[in-house]
Amino acid sequence: MRSFSLASEDDDDDEAASKTTTSSSTTTTSNNNREEGVEWTLTSHRFAAGPPPPKRDSSKHNNKNNNTQKAITKQQQHRRRWILVGCGVVTVLLLLLMGGVVFAVTQKKKSSGGGGAVVSSSIHNNNSNLNDESTSDTGTTITTTDSVLDNDIGSNGTDTTAGDESDMATSGGDETTSDKASGGLVIPPSHRVRKTKAPTTTPTTAPTTIPTVQPTAFVQTTVTAYAMGDLPYSDAQKVLLQRYMQEIPQDAAFVVHVGDMRSAAQSQICEWTEYTDVADSMFRSHAPVFMLVGDNDIDDCPNKNDGMEYWTNSLDHFWEHWDDSSIPAKVGQMSGMVGTWTFVQDQVLFIGVHLNHAYSPNVAGQTDWAISLIRQYVRDLYPYTGRVVMFGHSGPLDHHVDFFDGLSDYFRYELQDSIPLLYVQGDTHRWDFQRSFYGRSSWMKITVEGEAREAPTRLQISSTGAWQDPRDAFRYQRR
Repeated sequence: MRSFSLASEDDDDDEAASKTTTSSSTTTTSNNNREEGVEWTLTSHRFAAGPPPPKRDSSKHNNKNNNTQKAITKQQQHRRRWILVGCGVVTVLLLLLMGGVVFAVTQKKKSSGGGGAVVSSSIHNNNSNLNDESTSDTGTTITTTDSVLDNDIGSNGTDTTAGDESDMATSGGDETTSDKASGGLVIPPSHRVRKTKAPTTTPTTAPTTIPTVQPTAFVQTTVTAYAMGDLPYSDAQKVLLQRYMQEIPQDAAFVVHVGDMRSAAQSQICEWTEYTDVADSMFRSHAPVFMLVGDNDIDDCPNKNDGMEYWTNSLDHFWEHWDDSSIPAKVGQMSGMVGTWTFVQDQVLFIGVHLNHAYSPNVAGQTDWAISLIRQYVRDLYPYTGRVVMFGHSGPLDHHVDFFDGLSDYFRYELQDSIPLLYVQGDTHRWDFQRSFYGRSSWMKITVEGEAREAPTRLQISSTGAWQDPRDAFRYQRR
């Protein structure tokens, strides 16, 4: 219960004045408090002052924002890094895939004949019937085995030479030759070109295939020949030469005289009868005879023109006198070069060259001629591997070393030693055998015995259509 008190007018005035003063004071205090940051609240119809809020630390806020921003940036960088890694992996996979496709296409083209044709073979024929000589492991003794030879062969063929002489089927001797089980025959680009027809105006949409020509079966053969040289130098040797020609075995396909059919020391002039006497002796052979020019035959004559005339008229084209043989019709000769000849017999290439001790004419021309013959022979025999047998009077000498250099480079770089070659010569008058000749493992060389001390050397060349070590491709027997 509220009570009221009565007061006089003066009291009212005083009270009003007091209120006015109080209100003014309150207003002043309120303003001061507001200036000092005091916040007023209304509570139960009263204004009450609360504590001031804490001041905001702007540096901490900025640091927090910076840390947050850095964290976001690191996440973005990390994400970008993984994206780049992923792109790199995908790129590598695509490149590998493309490389595999290209490799597959290339292999397909090669297998279909688009690349260089290389013929290889691992056929290695070891026909024991051709082992006409046997050699000990040390290669120091060679003994002729007559049981495997023709009955017509003479009995004076025992070989007692030591050192580098060896049967072609054995591995004895001083030199070492790696056995090649396979060889690569590189076919020249001109042989691989396939001619096409002119384009048609109405092409068909039907698929076409390139026809293939299957090669005929290769018939393995063996060619037997006999070689001699540097005889006759005396009347006694003339008698032996006549006997040797009469006793040429029936298995002979042909006979070769590698030059020096006269002695330069026996007379001061070259006589026509010397050449005709040798021709008469060689006629006694039942097989065609091929003659080569030695240095004694033309160049050692006092009058070289006479020597050239005598030799050309009596001994050049000597093979033409055997009409009953099939070989003469096959023989060719280098244009303008006497004492050269070439033919293919039972798929074996035979070449005779004019290289002698004193003078060898047109060495560059003979080199090109021999290489062209072998190149054409390789093309004709493809895809089979052939044999080359070359006859000359002398071996490599300074004035015709370019011939052997050029031939060696051809065998090394173009043929890649894929064809075995046998070189047969005279000149030294002494027997010699080199299993690896002129630095080529695919070459062999035989120097026949001179001055009628032995009957003509028997040569056997086996033709299998595949690579063979020269010791297997070429066999010999000293008689």
